Amino acid sequence: LRRLKRKYGYMHNASFGVAAGHGTSYGIRFNDTPEQKNRLQTKDLTDPRMDKTNEFFEDGATLILFSCKTGTSKGLAQELSKTTGLKLIAPDKETNISSINAMIKNGKLDFNVHYRDEQSTRIYAEGEEQAKQNY
Repeated sequence: LRRLKRKYGYMHNASFGVAAGHGTSYGIRFNDTPEQKNRLQTKDLTDPRMDKTNEFFEDGATLILFSCKTGTSKGLAQELSKTTGLKLIAPDKETNISSINAMIKNGKLDFNVHYRDEQSTRIYAEGEEQAKQNY
């Protein structure tokens, strides 16, 4: 994120992001090494550096996770949503992505994310679970 910020300037923030990795309810491992630096876990959300996350995203931005189980209740997606104010979309089961549909809704970018297990999609905004929308 810092490299993108340097490249595109401080006047442009992301309206969405996508993160993928091996997931559990409490974290994401971004590659197959056991190193802690390649992970994001719920315990990391209290780190003061997390406060800087908002400088990379527009208000109301969406982060889509391609990481199994990260959408469970009180899991990483819900806690990350609460900490950052981002809208998080994540699965609450072991599954993979089927499709992402992007559209403009009320003047803002919105997403309809389908995982292979249709019932696994969870959406959180400011830490609260939101109703799924079908487009």
